[in-house]
Amino acid sequence: MGYTIENILDTLNEHQVRATYSAVAALLGVHQRRVGQILGNRRPYASWRQAVIQ
Repeated sequence: MGYTIENILDTLNEHQVRATYSAVAALLGVHQRRVGQILGNRRPYASWRQAVIQ
C-alpha cells in the first residue's frame, strides 16, 4: 500500500503518538531529510512533538 503524508498524519493524530522523521521517511520511501519538505509549513496537525492538552 502506498502511504501519503496525510494518511500518516491522520494515524499519528488519531492515536496521539509520535514518529521520527526516519520512520515516516521509510513509509513514504524517501530520505528522512525530505520529510520536512513534504510536511511543508509548520502547523499543529503536523507537529508530532506537541503535547496533547486535555
